[in-house]
Amino acid sequence: MPTDYRYWTARNIAFVHARGLEALGQLYGQKDDVIYKFIVRYSFTKSTNESNEAKEGGYAGRQLIYVPLHSGNIFAFLSYRKFEFTWNTQFTGKRNTSLNDVSLYSNVLPAFSLSSISVGKSFDIHKISLEAKFRVNNLFNVSYQAMLWRPMPGRNYELFISFKWK
Repeated sequence: MPTDYRYWTARNIAFVHARGLEALGQLYGQKDDVIYKFIVRYSFTKSTNESNEAKEGGYAGRQLIYVPLHSGNIFAFLSYRKFEFTWNTQFTGKRNTSLNDVSLYSNVLPAFSLSSISVGKSFDIHKISLEAKFRVNNLFNVSYQAMLWRPMPGRNYELFISFKWK
């Protein structure tokens, strides 16, 4: 929980009622030199504080802070010979940032969706197996906060190179 001085402290909740639903769909296959994977995940997570303190404070039944009601992910992978391409999109629903609407930290962080893509290639050079990948994170340069007042990075890039001796 955030304190008045904006640093965080852990706090146990006496009684949480957590319920939800998760769904997963997968499609895998191969046709000649082409390998493909497609995965879709969805989560509905209703988690509420049902402690006596919450009942007395008037916030029993309210979604826990930073726990989105809805979240999901879509992942696609395509490989041809030693080339590969991936697309990943993750959705996070809106999140409460306080136990009640009276707190200094009362806010709702909006839902956001982040996408990333990557391309890669594998090489075999003599006794060395080499893999090179380039990834773009936050492809659409979405402005978002995972925690209140803590902005997350915009579009960013990764280069990955792996060497393995055979």
